[in-house]
Amino acid sequence: MLLKLNLNIHKVPNRTIVGTKTAALEEPTNPSCMNTIKTEVANLFYNKECRLLHVKILEDISITVEKAKALCLAIEKITNDEKHFALVDATNYFYIEDEALRFMALPENCSNKLGSAYFSTNLANRLTMHFFKVFHKPLYPIELFKKREEAMKWLLQIQSNNQPCQLN
Repeated sequence: MLLKLNLNIHKVPNRTIVGTKTAALEEPTNPSCMNTIKTEVANLFYNKECRLLHVKILEDISITVEKAKALCLAIEKITNDEKHFALVDATNYFYIEDEALRFMALPENCSNKLGSAYFSTNLANRLTMHFFKVFHKPLYPIELFKKREEAMKWLLQIQSNNQPCQLN
C-alpha cells in the first residue's frame, strides 16, 4: 500500500537555553521556536538544537498500522531522519491497534530514537504504553510517567549521556 503524506513544515528560530532547564523542554503550546507538523493522529514539534521531538497525541484517535506508518514518515521528515529524543504527551484518550504497536517497535522504525518519555494520567493509555514497553520491547530507552515534569527530568538525564544542549 502506497501512503500519500501531505506535510506542512513551518521553520522557526531555535529556542534559547536558559538556566539549568532547557527551554526546548517547555510546553509547546506556542511552537514559535520549533518546526511543526500536524498529522492525523498527533501534532509534532521539533527542536533541532536539542534534538527533541514533542509528540502530542490527539483526543479520541484510533491508530491503525496505516496511521502509524504515516506518523513514522512525518517523524522522519520533521527530524530530517536524525537521531533524536521524544517527549510524548499521551494525556488524551487514544486507541492503538496491536499491529501498529508492533510496527512502531520494529528496529527500522526506531533506529534514530535515542529515548522516549511518555506521560499520561489516563490509566488506559498508561497500560497501553506499558504493554508496548514490556511486550514489544523497542530498542531505545523508554519510560512512562504520570507527570510531564518527571518525563522532562528523565529526558534531561539521558540527554546528558548523549551530548545534550549546552546549558548556561
